[in-house]
Amino acid sequence: MNGGLALTAGALYVGTAETTAHVHAFDFDGHPLRPGFSFRGEHDEAAGVAGLCVDDDRRLWIADGAGACLWGFSVFGKSLARVPGETEDRTGCLGRPVAVANQGKDTDQELVVAGRGRRRHALHVLPVEAGAGGGRSLRPQGHHDKLFEDLIHVDAFDEWILCCERGAGRVQVFEGRDFHFAFQPEVPEGAELRAARMCEDGRFVCVFGGESSSLVLLDRRGRLMRVLAEGGEEEGAVYEPSDLVLELGAPDSTARVWVLDRDGCRVQVFTLEGRCHGSFPEFPLRRD
Repeated sequence: MNGGLALTAGALYVGTAETTAHVHAFDFDGHPLRPGFSFRGEHDEAAGVAGLCVDDDRRLWIADGAGACLWGFSVFGKSLARVPGETEDRTGCLGRPVAVANQGKDTDQELVVAGRGRRRHALHVLPVEAGAGGGRSLRPQGHHDKLFEDLIHVDAFDEWILCCERGAGRVQVFEGRDFHFAFQPEVPEGAELRAARMCEDGRFVCVFGGESSSLVLLDRRGRLMRVLAEGGEEEGAVYEPSDLVLELGAPDSTARVWVLDRDGCRVQVFTLEGRCHGSFPEFPLRRD
């Protein structure tokens, strides 16, 4: 999976990578807002963008799966923090970070970081002000003796945290750090869960990759409500999506859903009713 999206006030951040990672900001219609920035690993090795988020102080946090670390940057690309992903399966060890989300405001800000693989300690909540170090892990399915089955995406909304397990095709939902429930969306054969976001009313928007790529809207229990986009490379369809973000506080007819697909080479805009507004005309701005 290549690339991630982060939505903040008036800006959509798009991160992609091959051997060099690139981050650019756009307005909601796809026009570049400011010069982006690029980065490589600590010793000029390859860097990746498996996921990203923007905290309340407009710092960018990037899960670098290629470099097995979590990066913190200013919006202008100044490096602020680098947290290595230790491989030992214990609390505080991030493993290989594959997704990151933010919660809270001011001094109460926290990051939620997901690590790749079959791990007990694959989902961590970290205090931002401590430089994104330390923190504690959440229990998979609420049990201390179970494992997360290869996390691939994480989202945080108010007190809710949800994570996607690629290995199990499952979404786990936490409330206030405690496990709440889990569901496995019914998808066509050949589809692979890639990302999920929660709506304000408790519904979910999910994207699936593989032979049966799709964008779907689910109810509060994870049951299919409608297919917003089917698989395909043409405009209005999705192909091998990496991430999605959605606009909150708007009705289904106008609420926008931004999807990064084609292995990080296209951003499309949909509504929660399935209408497609097209793709960003100036994306991607640069490639390796």
